[in-house]
Amino acid sequence: LKKWNESNPSYRELTFKKASAFIQKGGQRVTAITQEQQPAENQSETPIENPLKEGEDPLEVLIAPVRRKVLLEPAISSIILAGFSAYTGTPMNTIVLKKKTAEGGTYTLKNTLDIFPPEDVLFLDSVSPTSFFHERTTGFMNKDTNEDITQRIEELRIKIESLKKNENAKAEREIAERELKGLLKNAVSTVDLSHKVIAFSEPQNSELFAKLKPLLSGDREFFDIKFTNKTSAGAFKTESVRIIGHPAFFVVLSEDEIKNSKLGIITDPQLASRFFKVEINIDQRKFKAGKNLMAAKKALPDVFGDEYKAELEKARQLIRYLRQKIIAMKANRNDITANPFAPELAQLTPSEEGEDMRTFQFLLALIENKTLINMDNRLHFMRGAEEVVVSCLSDVTSVLETHGTEIISHMPPSKAAEFNKLKELLGEKALSIDEIFDSGIFSYESENG
Repeated sequence: LKKWNESNPSYRELTFKKASAFIQKGGQRVTAITQEQQPAENQSETPIENPLKEGEDPLEVLIAPVRRKVLLEPAISSIILAGFSAYTGTPMNTIVLKKKTAEGGTYTLKNTLDIFPPEDVLFLDSVSPTSFFHERTTGFMNKDTNEDITQRIEELRIKIESLKKNENAKAEREIAERELKGLLKNAVSTVDLSHKVIAFSEPQNSELFAKLKPLLSGDREFFDIKFTNKTSAGAFKTESVRIIGHPAFFVVLSEDEIKNSKLGIITDPQLASRFFKVEINIDQRKFKAGKNLMAAKKALPDVFGDEYKAELEKARQLIRYLRQKIIAMKANRNDITANPFAPELAQLTPSEEGEDMRTFQFLLALIENKTLINMDNRLHFMRGAEEVVVSCLSDVTSVLETHGTEIISHMPPSKAAEFNKLKELLGEKALSIDEIFDSGIFSYESENG
């Protein structure tokens, strides 16, 4: 541990001290190691290679291709961190706010989400509740036991079709048909949205988000949704679908659209509280730069060229690499990050009502995502097959500096003023937790106080 502290600048100040305390509380079998010291994992799938060169900043690698198309937009990193939350099990559902239409909200979101593997992203326009669920069924689950019976149903269907060609196999076929009928009788269709990023470029009706409300909370492994569907005979039939996983949702809205009373997100306080808010930059310099980029693309259609394609593929491979590691870690333990600074950060947000808990969750989620993106440069705790990545001080201070505006949007004015003062203190250098809380703006004593 001492060697780690001395050789890794990101673990200076209180991080190492708190990490050591965490180890002592975790039990005698807990060890702290660097990423390079980890034993080789027994993975059933081929390990994805880390595309980073030594010394490269993972978040900068992710941002690089986006900056070529989205100019002068600070919201890029917020959208990346929110999208990355689809892999962590604690998704950040996000509203991308713009002052009015035609200010690049959809353009910014789409080009930022392009760095994610295409198989993980659903970018949708207007969609009805029925089509959203019905068109994305991926399998079947037993209603009572929650057992995945997709493979068995498919095997039986193939077997039955094969036996139909054999006149001497009638009895065997009938047995398979009875088994299939029994499975389907007690089956529910499933929609697996695990590790998905779902973006709506247009406002959706309130019925869709009302059905999605349990999913937006992210506190259930799965849940059932009922909807009415039309049969081939023209009759209406109530069907159920079971939603699995915790996707990260994005919605693009303008202030004009928010005034529309049909928008279920804004008019329902419970729904609105489930969304993190990111505002699009409306500086005139951004519009001028965007206009010049449009002209450049028209004058030279291949203006981005091979360099952009290489950066984009590198970003996607990095996300696939991190996604694979996170999924492997979560197979052994649900909580795979430790934030030694969480108790101090609890003083930052108000504790006056239930919504304040969500504000604090957004803050912790941003830090968690930053930590996991940088996991190869962070301390890891190992206990048997369990593995935990430890947040360092730079994860905390960078989130406070970069994403303060979004966090402030969830705070009352009194706390926002304190947070603005904190941002001023963090303006030029990353302060230690002692320095931050010794400032007195939280009326909170540091460990040395």
